[in-house]
Parts: sequence; structure tokens; C-alpha cells
Amino acid sequence: MGGEWKECKLGDIANVFTGYPFKSAHYLPSGKGIKVIRGENISEGYLRWENKEKCWSNISPDLTAYLLKKGDIVIGMDGSKVGKNFAIIETDESYLLAQRVARVRAKPQASQAYLRYHIFSQRFTAYVKQVHTGTSIPHISKGQIERFSIILPPLSEQRRIAHILGTLDEKIQLNRQMNETLEAMAQALFKSWFVDFDPVIDKALASGKTIPEPLKEKAALRQALGNQRKPLPSKIDSLFPDEFVESELGWIP
Repeated sequence: MGGEWKECKLGDIANVFTGYPFKSAHYLPSGKGIKVIRGENISEGYLRWENKEKCWSNISPDLTAYLLKKGDIVIGMDGSKVGKNFAIIETDESYLLAQRVARVRAKPQASQAYLRYHIFSQRFTAYVKQVHTGTSIPHISKGQIERFSIILPPLSEQRRIAHILGTLDEKIQLNRQMNETLEAMAQALFKSWFVDFDPVIDKALASGKTIPEPLKEKAALRQALGNQRKPLPSKIDSLFPDEFVESELGWIP
């Protein structure tokens, strides 16, 4: 089994293709044609557009070779973050490849997803850091990208490895989304409890305590919610007082 794994160059197992020298004067505004992927559109792992979107009017016969397809890997070849600026085409939308951007597309003996994990790695970044030229504006060449070494197992194992890594990526993304949701919930809860004092207002209303004038508008909003106000668990509810006192900070529980 071990003998089936071999070290090879990226150029041996993938087609590395660079983009077309579009004339910037002929670009169309955003949304007026086919998006052109330039170096400015490639960030660390994703495509960015914002105010950087440029379009081309049509796909003439001489431009068909520069059409990108879903799954293609694109690498920015210039700039301060060269070696970190790579992305993958994740949709079926048509894009054109511009000059100084490389497209990597696997040959039959390689898995595109497997190549992706090699290029989206610290090892590729370290390699580019060693071989790039230029000081003020670092850049790499097509040949340098092609000479990046990769350990290549049999195709079935490449696909299995990529599948496992893809599953882990999905779990990481799901955990990230869950963390963002939990953080938003925690911020909303903090504001409700310790900025708007909702639990204290509810308890003051329930016990018939006087609501200070500055808080009456909030109290009216709480009353208007009626049964929509979900009671806190008794252990948590008991931690909150049912009245306000005036302080140098204003009315506080």
C-alpha cells in the first residue's frame, strides 16, 4: 500500500492555467455582464466582490478557454498576501479568469477536492513564501505554482481523504454558526436583564410596586406583551429584585 503513494508536482496532476489580459478601460460596471475574477476578488479562502466587481460584455470565442466552472481553484498571483489568496468556485455562475490569476483543475488521476486541501494549507503558504519574487509587491509565476510538491495516494483514497476533511469542515462551519447564534442570544439576554431590566420591571408590575417615571414607557411595553412574556425559571427569577432605587447612575434595581 505504501508504494502506491508518490510525491509529484502539482503541474503533473493538474492543469494550471492563467487568465486573460482584459483591458481595464473596457470593463463594465457591477451587474452589467459576466463577472471577471481578478486578483482583487480573491481573499483568504473566499471570493469577495463588494465594490471590486468588474464585468465583461460577452464571451467571445477567444474567451471560452477562460471560463471557470464550479469546483475550480483560483489563486491570486500578486500582492502582500500572495500564498494565502486562494478560493474555490462554489456556484454554477459564469466567471471569466483575468490575468495574474491562476486556475487549478485536476487531471484524471487526481481529485479536485484533494488538491484543494493541499493548496488551502499552511504548507502551500510556506512554499510560496520561500519562492515568490518581488519585495514591495510579491508575486509568483505559473511555473512556481506547478512545482509545488504533493503526496498523491490512489484516486479512491484521495476521495476518501477529501470526504473526511469535507465532513470536518461542515462540522466546523456548523459549530461556528451555532457559536454566532449563541453569542447573539447571550448579548440579547444581557441587554434584557442588565440594560433594560426587564425581569425587574416584570416583578415590580406583578407586585404592584411603583415604576419610576423614566421607566414607565418600558413598563408599558412589557405590559403590552401580555402572555408573550415568558417567565424565568424560579431559581433565576429569585435573583432579581422587584423594585428600583435612585442612584447617581439613574434608576437601578
